[in-house]
Order: sequence, then C-alpha cells, then structure tokens
Amino acid sequence: MTLPLTELHLKHQDRLTWVELNQAALLHNLNQIKKLAMPTTETLAVVKANAYGHGLLPIAQALQAHVTYLGVATIEEAVQLREAGLSIPILLFGVPFEHQIRLAIQHNITLSVSSTQEAERIQSVAEQMNRPAAVHIKVDTGMGRLGIPLRHAKKDIPGMIRLTALKPEGIYTHLPAAELDHDPKIDRQIKLFHGLLSWLAERSISFAYRHAANSAAVINYREAHLNVVRPGLSLYGIYPDEKLSGKIKLEPVLTWKARVVLIKSIETGESVGYGRTFIASSRTRIAVIPVGYSHGYPFQAAHQSRVLIRDKFYPVVGRISMDYLTVNIGGDSVDVQDIATLIGRDTLQMIRAEEIAQAAGTIPYEIVARISRQIPRVIH
Repeated sequence: MTLPLTELHLKHQDRLTWVELNQAALLHNLNQIKKLAMPTTETLAVVKANAYGHGLLPIAQALQAHVTYLGVATIEEAVQLREAGLSIPILLFGVPFEHQIRLAIQHNITLSVSSTQEAERIQSVAEQMNRPAAVHIKVDTGMGRLGIPLRHAKKDIPGMIRLTALKPEGIYTHLPAAELDHDPKIDRQIKLFHGLLSWLAERSISFAYRHAANSAAVINYREAHLNVVRPGLSLYGIYPDEKLSGKIKLEPVLTWKARVVLIKSIETGESVGYGRTFIASSRTRIAVIPVGYSHGYPFQAAHQSRVLIRDKFYPVVGRISMDYLTVNIGGDSVDVQDIATLIGRDTLQMIRAEEIAQAAGTIPYEIVARISRQIPRVIH
C-alpha cells in the first residue's frame, strides 16, 4: 500500500517549521553596500552554500536584476540557477574537475583559475568542445588557500592569457581578516594586488572585472573595492563582526519559525531531555518545538539560547535533540500551534543569528548555512 505524500503539498504555514525571507531587507542591504562603493562599482553577489542557508533560488531570483554577477561554490549550484532560467553571469569559485568544466562551459558559467595546470585543463576541454571558457584568475595575496601564489603571478598569468580557448575576463583575490580595521597585513595585500594589476596593465594585460572586497572589506577597506565588490554575509543582514555594526545598517533577511507541538507540566525534581541536564527547581511548564540539530539548530546552544513566542523570550532548556528542542514557559499563556521564532523578528523583539552563534560558540555564517535545505523558504 502506498501512502499519499501529503506533507509535500502543504503550504508553508501548515508545516511544523519554515523560513521566511524578507526581500525588502535583502535589497536594503544591497543598497547600503552600494552606497559604500563608488557609483560605477559593480556588484558580484555571493549566493554560495544555498545563499548562506537562506535559499539559493529565491535569493538569486530576487537579486538578479540588481547585480552584475552571482558567485557560487559548486557546479551543482550554478547549474541549478541556469536550469531555473537565470541568465545572469555566474562565477564558480571552486576548483572543477574535467566533467564539471564541461558542464560549466555548456551552461555558460565562468570558472575560477588558481594554477597554470588548471588553466591548461580548462583550455583542453574548451578546445574539445570548440567553445571558449570565461575565467576569472584568482591570486593568493595572503589567504593561503586557492589562487596563484603572488610570487608566481607575474610568470604564470601572461602564459594563461596566451591560451586561446580561455576568455580571461576577471582577476581577483581574497582578504582573510578584513573585519580588522587598518590591519597592516590587509593593507599590504591590497597594495600588492594593486601593484600586480599595474604591472599587468603595463604589459597590455587588463581585465573587465577586478575584485578583492568581501563583505568586511566593502565596509573597512575602500581601496579594495576596485571595479567590483563581492559581498556575501552582509547581503543577508548579518555582520561579519559585531564591530562593523556601527558602520553600516543591515537588516536581517531570514526569520526561522516553528509551531509549538506540545505543552507539558514538569514537577519539581523532574528532568527534561537527554542526559537530564535540566532538572526543574520548581513546578513549571515546557513547550516542545519540532526543531533539532537535524534541522540545523546547533546542539551546542542548549541552555544558552532562547526563542520568541508571542513576542516574549523563553530560554531553551535541556539538550537539543535530533528533532526537538524544549523551552521553559513557566506559567505563561502559550498554546499548541503558537509560533515560535528561532531566528529573526517576532513582532517587536528579535533574535539575531549572531546571538545564536554566540550561544553555540561558533560564527553566524555556520548558524544560517546549516539550516536544512528541506525546510521550505518563502520570500515576500
């Protein structure tokens, strides 16, 4: 007997948990970022990691008319955008293998290049397909990860330019600690990258797109803006570092909600959850919320985080389970099917991703990026 998959047809408001996305907040953040850049500076919006957990398709669709480029980390994300009908230029940050190079060229996706060997591999596939491959050359000025080491750039880049099947339209670098204001190592990276661009220009090697500024660098290092900025986390209303909140006004895009499924009375001395880490010191009531670490809520946030119900804060007590968390509501009026806000705004009160990150001893990037893809995203 086959059971109907009715859950697949539920509207988001009938589900146990869902994510709401505020398009106005997203565009507000983009405009705030653009105000920090020169009027002619273009924007490459980073939507990797499922748009930092917000939902790749709804975010990309909302941004495509307002930015020049989108940036992703995997070929799967890039192809998903193309198959959804987006024609905007897309840059793949990752290092592709041969079959992925073929997919990228087939779907008109721009590839990053971090070595001569990689450039030659792309050249070979492009020649076989008889189609040029657009590339952005990545230079490692101090990140120590992907990219041509700066000490090899003056030798390697001219050779790449001579590869006839490549269309080198961009060049970029990445700054590892741009949240630090006036950091001498970041200043040196930017200076070295400018120097490389000048050296290449003297040899008639130029690029349509030149970028170095991630979210933090857009805010702290104007000299890194070049002619493209590359914001990620800040687009979503989350600060790369709390110290930056005084320099730009961002509005959180994401609100994660769930419905209370059970209210339970707990007597003095009774425990809640695995490990009996919460033992009631007096009679109280517990609200059970159907969200756990399988949904992406951090296990480490137990006893440190809080949720909003009817615009009031309630502490998370007991361990975070795979599918549930529990909050202590005391004697307050809370009912089954009431909406609990895990991240984002209720009515007047708000829980920011940064708060949950602090409770879990991690970074806000991880908090939003780990929200399960199975949870529906609704943009309005």
